Formats: sequence, structure tokens, C-alpha cells
Amino acid sequence: MQVESTRLYRVRDVAEHFDVSVATIYRAIESGQLSALKLGHGTGTLRVTGAAVLAYEKSCIQAAYRSWFPDATRLAVPLVMSSSPPAVSWRGRWLGDAWATAGY
Repeated sequence: MQVESTRLYRVRDVAEHFDVSVATIYRAIESGQLSALKLGHGTGTLRVTGAAVLAYEKSCIQAAYRSWFPDATRLAVPLVMSSSPPAVSWRGRWLGDAWATAGY
């Protein structure tokens, strides 16, 4: 799924994008890791903005980087969003250009 920052996505679509369960996305929303909008009254329905999806994706990449390279001197992963082909792919998912810009 190509994420557009101005679009609203269903929780199910976000779960499919990250190849995780819907429950995992709800936990991320409840913990504050992923922001969502509640539409309607009562229980309502949740929608996630594209900008929130991109921010969550970036934070997941950075957390993975820190767990893979705990002794790295840099604490943050420099991410360069470009239209070039992805530098690294895992299970068919785009992980960004973190490896190319970090020198790995």
C-alpha cells in the first residue's frame, strides 16, 4: 500500500500495511505509539491519518535499528525519503533508505 499523508486509513488497512494483526494496531493506538481519530458517537470508529502511519513506520524502523545495532554511536537513524527503489526489503515491505544513509 502506498501511504498518502493526507488520507485517512482504516485500522484493518494499517494492519495489512505492516503485516500485523488488527489487535497489534489497536495496542499501538492505545499506548500512544500510533495516533488515531475517533469518528462518531459512542464507540465510534477509528481512522489513522497517513502522516501518523508514516511517523509510526519511521519510529519502528528506528527501534529496529537500535535493537540490531545497540553499540552504534548514532542514536537516531537518518531516514531519507526518496522515490528511488528501497535500499532494504523485508518480507516484501519497504524499510526505507536507513541502511544506505547510515553506511551499512
